[in-house]
Amino acid sequence: MHYDVIVAGMGIHGLMTTYMLARRGLKVVALEPEMVGHDLGSSHGMTRVHRRAYFEAPFYVPLLKRADEIWQQLTDEWELPVLSRTGVLVIGPDDGRLASGSLASAREHGIPVDVMSPDEAMLRWSGLHIPQDHVAIFEPEGGVLQVEQVLHRLKLMAGSMGAKFMEGCGLVRWEACPDGVKVRHEQKDPLIEAGWLVLATGANLVETCRLDLPLQVERQYQVVFMPKQHGLYSASDFPAIAIDRGDELMTYGIPDFGNGVKLAFHHGGRSGIPDRDGRVVTEMEVNRLREVASEWLPQACGEVTGKWTCLYTNTPDEQFIIDWHLASRRVLLLSCCSGHGYKFGPVVGEIAAQMIADGGSSHDISEFRIGRFTGN
Repeated sequence: MHYDVIVAGMGIHGLMTTYMLARRGLKVVALEPEMVGHDLGSSHGMTRVHRRAYFEAPFYVPLLKRADEIWQQLTDEWELPVLSRTGVLVIGPDDGRLASGSLASAREHGIPVDVMSPDEAMLRWSGLHIPQDHVAIFEPEGGVLQVEQVLHRLKLMAGSMGAKFMEGCGLVRWEACPDGVKVRHEQKDPLIEAGWLVLATGANLVETCRLDLPLQVERQYQVVFMPKQHGLYSASDFPAIAIDRGDELMTYGIPDFGNGVKLAFHHGGRSGIPDRDGRVVTEMEVNRLREVASEWLPQACGEVTGKWTCLYTNTPDEQFIIDWHLASRRVLLLSCCSGHGYKFGPVVGEIAAQMIADGGSSHDISEFRIGRFTGN
């Protein structure tokens, strides 16, 4: 069977790429060793924070503006609450990376934000406790993405445009040829040929791309708590938050959409892909998160209603990899988002579709070249 494009991996970036290619009329097949929406990778977990005043670096903001446009289009077209504009509140020392970086990106790219004192923020959102030597920065157009809902709808819509999906069917190996690629997978009639191959394989990228890349997989965990006081952290009134704790792990939270407040640390997890036992969130981990979060959200951490692990695939500089394989411009690497990639899904899919269909992207992706690690 011959296709225009084979996409390996059906996380957010693989599915967005499949959707964007199918929308252009290309013949696409997507491979995934699990089922769409599985809990073994990086694209599950109910929700994600969506923000544009980006503390990580200002060069991300144009990509985020485009992603924001597409998220809103999908919300409107699908008539689903894909993006809920709860606002995003970042809290920390005014000279800390989170606050100073968020303000720098907002000022450089004209992102509306409100800078608030701790008292002003606590008056507006009574469920908060903020030290007096901190600052609060509110991005009203930020919000929350509903992740599994997006994945399943992307599959449905891409399928309606002709894309084929092979779930429970992982990539075994691939071979690049001058005019395309040959791919073997795990089902019957295992050879597929296509013009291009997209590797969106997340934590398995080193194995699937066969390059010696300096990537580190990191186990993270997330816990959902039912608030002690009903309605105090409701998504209709309370924002998503990110908290800079200085030398301690950054903490983030997502408001209550009816099943509780989701809380997690950002980075600081154990290295490596966990085994089955390692995917269990321990009581010690729950209590650690409860203790930290209760300092900032005193009424948030009641009964536990959900808990799970996920994976970060980190580059040394915590920037993405979006580039052609060193051995062939028929193979596109699309992965390694270092724990902050889901919100970029639409624009990453658009970039991949442009690179394949148009020969290059209209977006600046110079920071994401693979050569910064290989010297090529």
